[in-house]
Amino acid sequence: MRVKYIDGELNLNLVDVIHEMTEEEQLLLVESLSCQSSVIEFVGQQIIKGWTENSLRGGRHWRSAEPSTPLDKLIREIANKSGEITKKEIKRLCDLVKFHEKQTKKEHEKLFALEKKYNNLLDQNR
Repeated sequence: MRVKYIDGELNLNLVDVIHEMTEEEQLLLVESLSCQSSVIEFVGQQIIKGWTENSLRGGRHWRSAEPSTPLDKLIREIANKSGEITKKEIKRLCDLVKFHEKQTKKEHEKLFALEKKYNNLLDQNR
């Protein structure tokens, strides 16, 4: 690994650092990166569009009926489970709508109670 001293700072080549890491350390790094929003976004773009917004993509193997690269395997798994995934997402959204409907109903009830109090006060002062 090359370390350079430039303007009072130590500079390392990240690729060199990764190569010096143990396999376990590399896996921890990759797992941590996989939870970053930008990484998720780029992988999602590859799954949906085949490319990232910058026209990059992971390996795909087009000559086999069976998926062989991690990206191919993930796309196949999503395709096989798309009905389940869709069903879960629709349920989640319906539950969210029901929750907000209940909240809206409670707030309307509060508003009507305040309106009633206000009208009663007006009637008493007349």
